[in-house]
Amino acid sequence: MTDGPPDPRPRPNTGTGEEGWLNPGVASVGAASLFSDAGHEMATSVLPTFLTSTLHAGPAALGVIEGVSDALTRAPDMVRTKPKVLTV
Repeated sequence: MTDGPPDPRPRPNTGTGEEGWLNPGVASVGAASLFSDAGHEMATSVLPTFLTSTLHAGPAALGVIEGVSDALTRAPDMVRTKPKVLTV
């Protein structure tokens, strides 16, 4: 037992799991991911209604937009050359 004041220096991390994994940095990144995903899903769900009611576009316009979107998301896979492996 020591008679002096408590040591103000932080104790080193002992790796016992006492520090907790949900620190402010993890919570901030999680919240940013949640709000980003929610915003994307809301915009995606409103797009067909916006095209038909506001812009008076038909189903073909939505098909063209989604087709271009699918093509652009798959374009990097088509450009990348994958090593060819011959299996016997």
